[in-house]
Amino acid sequence: MKSLRTRLTLAAIATAVLMTGLAGGLLYGLIQDDLEAQLDESLLNRARAQAALVEFDEEGLQFEWQHSPGIERSGALPRYFQVRSVDGRLLAHSTDLPDPGFPFPAFNRGRDAQTDDVTLPGDNPGRAVTLAFTPKIDDEAREEPPALLLIVAEPTSDLDATLARFRLMFGAAGLGGLIVAIALLRLILWRELKPVNELAAKIATVDEGSLGRTIEVAHAPTELRPVIDQLNALLARVDDTLRREHEFTAGAAHELRTPLAGLRGKLELALSRERTPDQHREFAQSGLEVALQMQALVESLLNLARTDAPEPPVQIDLREALHAAWKPMAEQASRRGLHVNWEFAGEKISAPPGALQLIAANLFENAVSYADEGGRIEINADATCGLLLEVANTGCTLRPDQCDQVFEPFWRADQVRTVSAHAGLGLAISRRVARKSGGEISVQIIKDRFVARVTIPRKDASSAP
Repeated sequence: MKSLRTRLTLAAIATAVLMTGLAGGLLYGLIQDDLEAQLDESLLNRARAQAALVEFDEEGLQFEWQHSPGIERSGALPRYFQVRSVDGRLLAHSTDLPDPGFPFPAFNRGRDAQTDDVTLPGDNPGRAVTLAFTPKIDDEAREEPPALLLIVAEPTSDLDATLARFRLMFGAAGLGGLIVAIALLRLILWRELKPVNELAAKIATVDEGSLGRTIEVAHAPTELRPVIDQLNALLARVDDTLRREHEFTAGAAHELRTPLAGLRGKLELALSRERTPDQHREFAQSGLEVALQMQALVESLLNLARTDAPEPPVQIDLREALHAAWKPMAEQASRRGLHVNWEFAGEKISAPPGALQLIAANLFENAVSYADEGGRIEINADATCGLLLEVANTGCTLRPDQCDQVFEPFWRADQVRTVSAHAGLGLAISRRVARKSGGEISVQIIKDRFVARVTIPRKDASSAP
C-alpha cells in the first residue's frame, strides 16, 4: 500500500499532466486554426487580385500575365495557380504546374470561394483557395463572359515548420512546468502532512501509563481534527477499561483473600492441637461455609465473564421465569421475615432466557440480602411492550448520590453490614447483561426504598441468528 503522500503526489501529477495536455492541446489548436485562417485569407486576397487580371473581349478570354511575362517572373502571381471553366476544363496555369495541373478539388457552386488541402507537384502538401468569378468585359465584347474558377495554392511547409516549433515550445514548457509543479507539490505535501507525522510520533509514545493523556497536534487541519478527537476518546475508553480491569482484579483478589484467610486460620487452629470428633466436625462445617462463600464468588465472576456471549431471544412465560428465579431466594426471604408482593402485566415475552434469568436472580438476591428484617420486597413485571421489571426493597441506607456506584464490581456501601456471601457483583452483572440485550438498568433511592428498574425492548424471536 503506497503512502498517502505518494498517492497524493501521483494523483496530482496525473491531474497536472491531464490539465496541461488539455490546455496545451486547446491552445495549439487555436494557434493552428488562426495560422491556417491567415494563410487562407492571404490566398483569397491573392486570388482576387489575380482574377482582376482576366478580361473578356471580342477575341475571348485574355490573361494579362500571358502578355506580360514579367508579371509572373516578378513573383506578383502565386507560384501555383490554375484557371478552369466551371465544367473543370483547364484554361491557364502557372509555369510551375505541368498539364493538367494539380488535382482539381470539387467546388461547391453555391459558394463564392472555398479552401481545401491539396497535393502539389512533388507530393508536397499545400493549401488551395478556389474563387468563382466573372472576368472583366471589354467594351467591344459581343457575348456574355463565361463563369470561371481560379484555384490558387501555396505549400504548407512554412506553416508546418511554424506549428512544429510551437509543438516543441509547448512540450518543453509543459515538461519544465511539470517538473517545477512536482517539486513544489512535494514541498507542499511535506509541509501540510507534518501534522500527520507529528500525530504518529505522539501515538508512538502512548503506553499504559499515559493512556489518559490527551493527544494534541499544533495547527492540525480541519480534516485531521475528527481523527484526533476520536483517538482521544478511544484512549480514554481504553484507559477506563484498564482502570476497571485493575480495580476488578484487585477487588476479586480482596474478596478471595478474606475467605481464604479465614479458612487458613480455621485449619491452622484445628491442627494446633488434638481435637475431639465433634470439634473436627465443627471446623469442617465452618470450612464448608467458607468454601461455599468462595464458590458463590467464583460463580459470580464466571457469570460476569459470560455476559459477552450472544443469546437469541425466545418466547418466555414471564410469570414462570420470574418465579423460577425467585425460588432459590424464597427460603432466605422467609427466614428474614420479608413480605413479598408480586404484580404482573402481560404473560409472554420474547427475550434471551439466560439473560432474563440472570438479571432477575441478581436483583432478587440483592433485594433479599439488603432488605431490613421484616421489610418488604415489591416485584412488578410488565411484558406488554418489551420487558419492564422493577424490584424494590425497604431498609435502604444509601444516599441518592451513590446510585451509580452500586454498579461498580465489589462496591458495597457498608462492608461491616454486608452479608459475607454477597460479593458485590450482582448489579454489575445485571447491567452488562441488560445492555447486551439492548436494554438498560437503573436504580433510584426513594426514601428508604432501593428501586432497581430494568427495561429491555421487544425482540422478535424470528430475528435470532
